[in-house]
Amino acid sequence: MRNELKQNIKSFQELAKSHPSCSWFQQRLGSALAEDGVLDQAEAYYYKAIDINPNSSVSLYKLSVVLLQENKLDEAISCLNKAIKNKPDFYKLYNSLGQALEQQGNLDEAINCWQKAIALNPKSCWAYHYLGGAFSSREEWEKAIAYYQKAIKLNPRYFWSNYNLGQTFVNSGQPDLAIPCYRYGINIDPNYVWSYQKLANLLKDKGEKEEAVTCYQKAIKLNPNEVWFYNDLGQILVQQGQIDEAIECYQKAIQINFQEPWLHNNLGLALVEKGNLEEAASCCRKAIELKPDDFWFYQNLADILTKKGDVDEAIACFEKALEIKPDAWLYHLLGNNYLRKQDWNQAISSYQKAINTNFDLFPSYIHLAEAYNPLVLHPQIDLQEHGNYIHSDSIKQIYQHLKAAINKDTINHNECVMLNFPDYWNIGDSMIWLGSVIHLTRTLEMFIKYTSSINNFSNDTLKEKLGDAPIFLQGGGNFGDLWPTHQLFREEIISQYHHVPIFVMPQSIYFENNTNLERAKRVFNSHPNLTLFCREEVSYKFAQQHFYNCQVILCPDAAFSLVNLLHISDVDSTGSILYLRRTDKEINQDFINKLESEDIGNIVVSDWNSMEVSYQNHLRNELLMVVGNSGLLKNKNSIYKNLSSTYKPEMNYFAWALTRIGIKQLIKHKSIVTNRLHCHILATLLNIPHVFIPNSYHKNRSFYETWTKDVPFCKFIQSSEEVKNAIEDIERKER
Repeated sequence: MRNELKQNIKSFQELAKSHPSCSWFQQRLGSALAEDGVLDQAEAYYYKAIDINPNSSVSLYKLSVVLLQENKLDEAISCLNKAIKNKPDFYKLYNSLGQALEQQGNLDEAINCWQKAIALNPKSCWAYHYLGGAFSSREEWEKAIAYYQKAIKLNPRYFWSNYNLGQTFVNSGQPDLAIPCYRYGINIDPNYVWSYQKLANLLKDKGEKEEAVTCYQKAIKLNPNEVWFYNDLGQILVQQGQIDEAIECYQKAIQINFQEPWLHNNLGLALVEKGNLEEAASCCRKAIELKPDDFWFYQNLADILTKKGDVDEAIACFEKALEIKPDAWLYHLLGNNYLRKQDWNQAISSYQKAINTNFDLFPSYIHLAEAYNPLVLHPQIDLQEHGNYIHSDSIKQIYQHLKAAINKDTINHNECVMLNFPDYWNIGDSMIWLGSVIHLTRTLEMFIKYTSSINNFSNDTLKEKLGDAPIFLQGGGNFGDLWPTHQLFREEIISQYHHVPIFVMPQSIYFENNTNLERAKRVFNSHPNLTLFCREEVSYKFAQQHFYNCQVILCPDAAFSLVNLLHISDVDSTGSILYLRRTDKEINQDFINKLESEDIGNIVVSDWNSMEVSYQNHLRNELLMVVGNSGLLKNKNSIYKNLSSTYKPEMNYFAWALTRIGIKQLIKHKSIVTNRLHCHILATLLNIPHVFIPNSYHKNRSFYETWTKDVPFCKFIQSSEEVKNAIEDIERKER
């Protein structure tokens, strides 16, 4: 083929020389030279052809192609505009002009050119392909995808349309749709190495690790000198537990490029999995030597040193990492090491810096409580064991219903575990946790030997501590598919632990999707010993119908175990009305819109104060108060004895501190309007007049009708027009 091309060039050179006035021979010689890659000579002969025949659109077009390859954009655009003037219906001219304009940065004009090309020839794939790239660069993903798909329909075997479509799916957050694109691209061109790498990354993220390994191996076979293929293969082998093979990959990569610090770092992490901590530390030190300004290497070395027990050196590494990047999690890890040293003040300082950097870093609050505890601080006790409230008979009866439903005969164990601690800012869920802990430890005299949130849950720890003890799952309003993280965790626990009793603390149940309900039914009804407490009538009847193999019991919300325990002194009343409303997916938006258009007067609008970043100092103060009270009272007959005697009491302290914030928020006001169930419950326990309004589904109304409709200073309303009269009515009633 090469010899044939050389012969053609020689023949056309002779013809061009012997026929100097024939533009066709000059043009043909230019085309042969362009095919041979001799672009400067090709350009010269195209110009000769154009000098002879200035109106030849073909010569102008072919010259523009060479000029584009030489990046002579202005000359290429000039040629193409002349050609279009001579032959305005030649679609290829618009394709090339669009390419030149795109490279020049004139994307709008380029798009217009490609759209003109499509109008002239809607069956040519190229303009669609170019438009796919143009809209992809603008991150207009739907348009880009549509154009690439049209290009592929017209020319299914063009590799780059398939490859680019895959990349567009990835960029637009649709990685599953990218996988068949890369697979088909590999079918077209099995030697393009990056197709394997892209496909492997997607398969790894999807959990299809064996096929991902195969793709990485093929990429390495095609390009055995690309270190990142070895690195990526090493990472997935570590995930599969093939540590020796992973170490071998990292070592091969280091042989290719010894100066790449991440390879040494990742080799070190693999060696940690092998238990070779000394060698692992050496690898991380090498990474630091090669790149001393990357905080990750110091953090990883510090983690290894912590595992080795070299706490002082680990602290030094964390501090160096923090010099590079003041990161909340690094402060938290530094605090953990000060805890190990029992340097409480430094630990407290580190956790406070973590919280200042990231208000939502819940583990730091929990560990802050752990650091406070050994100091046995003694603040003034203002949260007493017994409140000064005289509760109505209706409130006392609710509490008696709770005690009767969750009783020693039903539970029949003296120890348990409790899961799904609420490590987030919702005061209502903290009240539920506290009420559950107090009821189990004080009323039922049980020892809680393991607790966890979803985020810090450990299957290994649970199995180690569980024995034949029952599992209690946190109650609330997250049973269903509105809050899927909690429901999926609950279902996972129930699926795995058939050998012990499981109790789901009082819940409201709501499913929007029948598929999710059917899955939950299979999980719950397959457990041989599962008790489901439902906290209002609608959920109770629903559970009886669908969870027929479970013991279903109607029971008030666990927060009613806090009755007579919630009293804080010295909080001044503002005389205002608090409108405490949720704004999340449970909001009844039509009701809220109407309500907020009403002129109610001296009203303060807020959600729980704990959700405001400005309240982090308040939370620390409350946490300090709670831990101090615990130090004073844990050996006396008080709720602190119950809060302090469980596994990880810091969780209870955190929940108690959040609850204190809620109490202080509510008792400042003469009355309340709320669509939050636990604002209603807390106001009921505090004897505060309040109006209760609907949420997005049955929960609020059903709870009120089941338990609190007889509370004299509370009224549930269905219409926003009722709110003024309802407030006046409840404020007149005796509390």
